[in-house]
Amino acid sequence: MRLVCGATTFGWLLLSVWQTHVGMALQPTPLEAFAGLPATHVAWSQEVGRLDTTEAHAVVTALILEDTAQPPDRMRGIRPQR
Repeated sequence: MRLVCGATTFGWLLLSVWQTHVGMALQPTPLEAFAGLPATHVAWSQEVGRLDTTEAHAVVTALILEDTAQPPDRMRGIRPQR
């Protein structure tokens, strides 16, 4: 499971770097948009992996975001840190 999460995240990370590199503007993901809401906070997070090369470094964190507005809402996801 950990390998699958790492491989998936690495693929998304490469895709986002490629899109940025070729000049495409990235729209926020649903998780990023949810995290930007004023009443949202991190309910839980844990580092699940690291990818290191001589040219790059990435930390992958699993997290649960919680919106304290009524009714409470949660979103789970993984996020590569750059």
